[in-house]
Amino acid sequence: MNIFVTGASSKIGRKLIAILKEEGHCVRALKYHRDINIDGVEVVQGSLIDEAFVHKALNDIDIVIHLASSKEDKENFLSQGMKGLFYLLDEIRSSKKVQQFIQAGADASFGIYYYERPEPIVETMPFEAYPGVYPLSKVLEETICEQMHIMYGIPY
Repeated sequence: MNIFVTGASSKIGRKLIAILKEEGHCVRALKYHRDINIDGVEVVQGSLIDEAFVHKALNDIDIVIHLASSKEDKENFLSQGMKGLFYLLDEIRSSKKVQQFIQAGADASFGIYYYERPEPIVETMPFEAYPGVYPLSKVLEETICEQMHIMYGIPY
């Protein structure tokens, strides 16, 4: 399969790409800040807030794995993180080529280590982010994905 990975230069992104390559997939990786030098990986440089770039980056892609995050970047998490996610999902909706969108969630959206948890955290629990931009961004990402699935059937 042809797989597009955002957040490809992260620790998780590099490990994931290596596994995807071992399994025989074709990988296109987004380079945003840091260099990505992995044999056999197509690296594209651009920004997810550029609709033309997103359109081009998702050409012939079967699966999108979205690992990119703005972390605690208060100045950019809405303009880059949320807008970039929306442009990815909107392109998937328009193209209908992508078979699966995988959003990297985070335990931050469930308040891990911040709120007492007498039971294990599971995906069906309500969001309860702790204070900060990163946990808020993770709750908003999940909400955007869920609503785009409800409205347009985007497989996430």
